[in-house]
Amino acid sequence: MDCFCLTPLKPDDQCWADYSEIRGKRVWTWARDCTQARDIVAHALGGVVVSAAPAPTGRYEKIDFQRKSSPWKRSDVTSCERDNSNCPPPDFVLIEGGETRPCKYN
Repeated sequence: MDCFCLTPLKPDDQCWADYSEIRGKRVWTWARDCTQARDIVAHALGGVVVSAAPAPTGRYEKIDFQRKSSPWKRSDVTSCERDNSNCPPPDFVLIEGGETRPCKYN
């Protein structure tokens, strides 16, 4: 396992306003690779967000929820690099500034 740092590249992107409560801050976590690091951070720092669906018009009509992509999982708005300079305790995500949050695994 390595320590990874995720850094927002575009903190003003609309996806941050829609999804994450942490904007423009770097985070660190332990993971096997960048994909796992992105998943861990996305789950620890925000739940699944769905867009508002229109009210169903008939009985038993399926409601189509649209899942939004977490900015932590998107390589175009967040970088991911190995970085052992500021590692959190195991099973935690460290947020720039010193706050820690427990990891939530699938």
